[in-house]
Amino acid sequence: MTPDAAATAPADDAPQPAPQPLDAAALGIGRRPVLLLLDGSWALFRAFYAIRGMHGPDGRPTGAVFGILRQLEDLHRRVQPAAVAICFDETDTGFRTAIDPTYKANRGETPPELADQWPRAVALLEALGQRTLQHGQFEADDLIATLATRGCAAGFDVVIASADKDLGQLVADGDPRVVQYDPGKDLWLDAAAVEARWGVPPAAVPEVQALVGDAIDNIRGVAGIGAKTAAKIIREFGSVEGALARIDAVRPDKAQAALRAGAADARRCLQLVRLVCDAPIADRAGVPLDLDDLAPRLPDVAAAISQAAHLGFSGLSEWLSKDEGVRWPPPRRRRAAARAGNTR
Repeated sequence: MTPDAAATAPADDAPQPAPQPLDAAALGIGRRPVLLLLDGSWALFRAFYAIRGMHGPDGRPTGAVFGILRQLEDLHRRVQPAAVAICFDETDTGFRTAIDPTYKANRGETPPELADQWPRAVALLEALGQRTLQHGQFEADDLIATLATRGCAAGFDVVIASADKDLGQLVADGDPRVVQYDPGKDLWLDAAAVEARWGVPPAAVPEVQALVGDAIDNIRGVAGIGAKTAAKIIREFGSVEGALARIDAVRPDKAQAALRAGAADARRCLQLVRLVCDAPIADRAGVPLDLDDLAPRLPDVAAAISQAAHLGFSGLSEWLSKDEGVRWPPPRRRRAAARAGNTR
């Protein structure tokens, strides 16, 4: 998902966010082992647009690579994860285009300057001992949903780092729990915050999305039903199917008529917005992975130094050459500025 998929409800008459200020400690994050899931595609887009004009020795842009490293470094220090996965979109559509060929058809091409940095970011993260994941038929959000489900079942608290609104459906209170963190706004979302944003509990968010649609992903929804009406319908009937089963009771009459006419659209849209919680999780060679395989590994020092040198990240190269046998990221007091040696 791109950074356009911001953590906001649809714009027409949606409930406005009203989350209370939270942090990891207030949410109880850290009492259990933490599984950190970073939306790598979102993070790269965010870094690309935030850091412009940074280049390596060969003149190629490096700002997005630098930015995702800084984001992940900060996340490590905030939540001290026992397991980490950075999930990327290999495709922007996957199986969903079989459901609706127009899904995300409004998206433009990835900027060439970002496309050039994408594989270099993945390679450097892997060399630094961080697990990266992608799949040709499933989006990053589906991989995150699958790992969040597995993580909770295994007793991890799960932190999903992304501003993508679609991931709000995964948030869950309890022990263990799933929370969403927007690094750009330093905003933590628990179940109450997601409900304040959408007007329904997190698990019901896809039901509202199915009715209201999502212009960013070219999901039409049901014509004539806005976010406030959609939330009211789902609160009353529990789901799209619940509303369709009691269509005569749907009010106001205008919404009832819209839902009658758009029943097929609602069902199709629900398939598009509901995340997959049992996607295959495997490494880049196709070998299945379990949660133990997501523990941060020691860097491949030679590979990481080589890639850092090509990117012009001299501070990272220096740390790697001095601290072999230590996991990345380094303690803050010893981190040299990775920008050193880059041209701007």
